[in-house]
Formats: sequence, structure tokens, C-alpha cells
Amino acid sequence: MILSTREAPEFREEVIALGVSQISAGSCTGVGEYSRGESHDTPQFEVSDHRDLDQIIRDLLPSGYVPSFCTACYRSGRTGEAFMSLAKTSHIHEFCQPNALLTFQEYLCDYASPDTVKLAEPAISKAFAEVDPRLRQECERKLERIRGGERDLYF
Repeated sequence: MILSTREAPEFREEVIALGVSQISAGSCTGVGEYSRGESHDTPQFEVSDHRDLDQIIRDLLPSGYVPSFCTACYRSGRTGEAFMSLAKTSHIHEFCQPNALLTFQEYLCDYASPDTVKLAEPAISKAFAEVDPRLRQECERKLERIRGGERDLYF
């Protein structure tokens, strides 16, 4: 399920636990607004949740959610049949959890406010414990490389 910024923050916070896999944040709703960076008087729809990305992440972290900005499956060719074979056998989680941590760490290093970084530390520790033990050591190395300035690391 995808949750858009059309819904009010209170509603979004209430239903996210029902299995929402994607949420939008800081959305622009004018036609071509992202490409031109212009604001339009006539949006495609009204936004009800006006929080920016950092605020939404900060609001999600106390509930134990770790945001993911991952596109690794697309970039590594895990699409179509290759993706489905992993998804059907529940092995896709082995990639998703460490990739979520890696992309979230990039966000924390490059864009997050100090308050969000502080709130993220316990969430990352808890989520790291859920990484497949066979990948945990490599995941930690990649997290350190990201903290050291490298980007676009994934499994």
C-alpha cells in the first residue's frame, strides 16, 4: 500500500501499521513542478500533510520504523522473475533490511537534521540486529564506508 500526502498526518500515523510499504513526503503536486522547481497555483490535488521529509522521518522513528530509499533491486537486475523468486521464498528480506540501513545512513549523513540523527541511532541499532547474520559483518563495513563519505553501496 502507498500512502500519499493527500491524507492528514493523523490518519497517516494511524494506518501506517496496517502494512503500508511506501509513503510520500514533501510532495510537489503541480504538473512539472519537480523538473522546473516552480510553484503552481493549480495543483493536481490538495496536500493534507505538509510536513517535510525530515519531520516525517523524525515522527516515524519512535515507532521503530526505519525508512528506506533503496533502489538496489532495480540497479542490480533483481526485477521480474529474479525478484519474484526471492520474494516468493521470503529471501528478499535478506537484501531489504541491510539496504534500508545503508540508504538511511546516507540520508542521515547528507540531509538529516541533528535531531533526526539523534533519534535514528537507536532505531538503526535495533534494525541492524535484524540483518541476516551472514550479511551483518559486511553491512557494518558498508555502513562505516558511508559514514566515511562513500555513497551508493548496496547488496
